Amino acid sequence: MNKCKTCNIKIPSKQKFCSSSCAAKFNNQNRKIDKTKKNEKIKKTMQEKAKKEYEIKYIIPNKLILLEFSNNSIKFKCEICNEIEDISKRSFIRRKNKCKKCSILKNNQEIHEKLEKENVICLSKKIEAQKKIYQFKCKCGKNFERMLHNVIHQQSYLCNECENSSGVSKKEKEIKEWLKKENILNIKENDRKEICPKEIDILTNNVGIEFDGLMYHSIGISNIEKFNNKEKEKSLKNKHLEKTKLCEDKGIKLFHIFENEWQEKKDIWKSMILNGLNKTNKIYARNCEVKIIKENQIMRDFLKENHLQGSRNAKIKIGLYLKKEIKGLKKGTLISLMTFGTPLYNKNYEYELIRFCTKLNYQVIGGASKLLKHFERKYKPKSLISYGNRRWTNKNKNLYKTLKFNEEKPSNISFQYFHVSNRNKMFNRITFQKHKIKSYFEEGKYKINTYIERLSPSDILYINGYRKIYDCGNLVYTKKY
Repeated sequence: MNKCKTCNIKIPSKQKFCSSSCAAKFNNQNRKIDKTKKNEKIKKTMQEKAKKEYEIKYIIPNKLILLEFSNNSIKFKCEICNEIEDISKRSFIRRKNKCKKCSILKNNQEIHEKLEKENVICLSKKIEAQKKIYQFKCKCGKNFERMLHNVIHQQSYLCNECENSSGVSKKEKEIKEWLKKENILNIKENDRKEICPKEIDILTNNVGIEFDGLMYHSIGISNIEKFNNKEKEKSLKNKHLEKTKLCEDKGIKLFHIFENEWQEKKDIWKSMILNGLNKTNKIYARNCEVKIIKENQIMRDFLKENHLQGSRNAKIKIGLYLKKEIKGLKKGTLISLMTFGTPLYNKNYEYELIRFCTKLNYQVIGGASKLLKHFERKYKPKSLISYGNRRWTNKNKNLYKTLKFNEEKPSNISFQYFHVSNRNKMFNRITFQKHKIKSYFEEGKYKINTYIERLSPSDILYINGYRKIYDCGNLVYTKKY
């Protein structure tokens, strides 16, 4: 007599199982065991392959010895400095595949070389982080303290006294040199005659350029006297708008360039200035065809590359595409874009013209009117509203007047915040409403380390190292059908 292999019941000697169900159970269990064994073998082989690839790609070229290897982390020994390090793969690749000690030494060498070119010496030999305050020696011989991030990325290589005596920032000089390369003549620097007693940084052919350094043109609290101007906020907040109005009265188109914008969106500003000077490549709208854009990604990519304010969600996206190859552009390339959607601020109007822009360094004559007419024919709007930022939109001569919009009362000036440690990132005032600031303080976000209930949102932000910069407001234009 035998026993069943699954339930151990006595069965005849010739049989292995008491029933077909027991046989099926036994076979399924064996299959599972075989599958797990196969999966383990596959995993081992895959890991061995990944290990070899990782060694060939990253470990061997950087003179490292691999000690342990897993899916997420690696352990290695450096042949140069004999340091043993256990680190995640992601951070290892971010660090450019080197041990911490070697990467710090290389970064130090590169930073010191950069500073030497600008005649600035960093007094501390070891540099651990770019967002720490270090001591530097200026070309004049005086020592000054500054965050390394600001010295390199903001290009503030001079001490405070040298910056005051120079009067002109490095980026402002860069704009002047670029204008000269573009063969633009009659450039007046620091002109005080046109809008006396106020000054225009750069003036040429009735186009003015104001370079607004964030620290000099913002309001906040600081240990440095010239930047400690919170009490003067009422008198200072309208200075950008006042200068714009004076230029409009004299027939000058004024551009206000914020420091962070010239660093991050330099090409867009260059295209806008050339357009204001009538120096861009011209294409006629008759050489373009109108198409409705359905994919949001096409709109986002085009606006990020060509519009200063970037992308914003829109229901309707209408584009102009080239019918044939013109001026180095291939047939079928998107040359101009206009987007529409529901108004955010004024619900009395059916649609809002959200964005309009053309490819960098190009101008489509009659392109805006062609896009707007297509929108009017297809969607038959009852009313339309749009806003023009006064930092670059001239009240006397602009696109809205050619499209026969009605001018309404302009909006009030607005402002943005930035933290002293990172001047490249700007925050909308909606981001820092009082109830939101309280939650940021509790969660430890946005560097809000102190919170006092009785203070206003701006005062709380000033205490936490934030500064406020005002714009020129918006021109409001409407159209009713």
